[in-house]
Amino acid sequence: MASTKELVDMKLEVVVLGVSDVDRAKALYESLGWRLDIDIANGDFRGVQFTPHNSETSKRLPPRTSTRRTSFTFCRSDAASSVDSWRFMQ
Repeated sequence: MASTKELVDMKLEVVVLGVSDVDRAKALYESLGWRLDIDIANGDFRGVQFTPHNSETSKRLPPRTSTRRTSFTFCRSDAASSVDSWRFMQ
């Protein structure tokens, strides 16, 4: 019996990339003309988020740590279907 897989409509929203120097990374992306979305500091944490021209995908630049890895955030346009899919997987 052949299995059929449903294609899921998703898009890449955010790429998280840890950096060793947030201020230096911020200066680089500002020099490229990317839009600064977020610049946040809370205690020892500091992070920025930029979006390139004509892009729907943002790049988030928190401090790099030994436990932080590059990650990707995907988004589905139909939230109700997402919830139903997750229930089905459980």
